[in-house]
Amino acid sequence: MEQAKYWTIIDAHKENWKAQVSALRALNFVDIRRARLLGPDAPTKLDVRGLCRSGDDEISAERLENQRAWRSLPVEEQIRIYESLTGAKRLVAGEL
Repeated sequence: MEQAKYWTIIDAHKENWKAQVSALRALNFVDIRRARLLGPDAPTKLDVRGLCRSGDDEISAERLENQRAWRSLPVEEQIRIYESLTGAKRLVAGEL
């Protein structure tokens, strides 16, 4: 996020070399801070996809198949199965 801010400053002030140098210096400090945080094993490029997972990665093929199967059932059948599973969970938990 910080880097994007500095890149917009660089793009906006193409005629002002002092603003560009200041923004480039700030960009360098961002990289230095990142290197200190990650240590000597830091990759040359930080892959954010490993840190922030998207919703698409979390849904497995088995889960998608289960969702399709539930949607294909009539609503009454879904309610019956849900109530029986809820009752079984309560029975196992000792609530009944």
